[in-house]
Amino acid sequence: MKQNVKSHDITARYGGEKFVIALPNTTLRSAITAADHIRRAVMAKELMKRSSGSAA
Repeated sequence: MKQNVKSHDITARYGGEKFVIALPNTTLRSAITAADHIRRAVMAKELMKRSSGSAA
């Protein structure tokens, strides 16, 4: 996620599979655009099972 936000934005793991991205001084429209960009980047990732190395 850090690759998809600006250097002054803050990314953190909130717990389990939950994450927070703080976007200070960002308009709502820009935050929505950033969220959509991150969503698309996550969807494009192929998940692998650690135990078998096969696609999840």
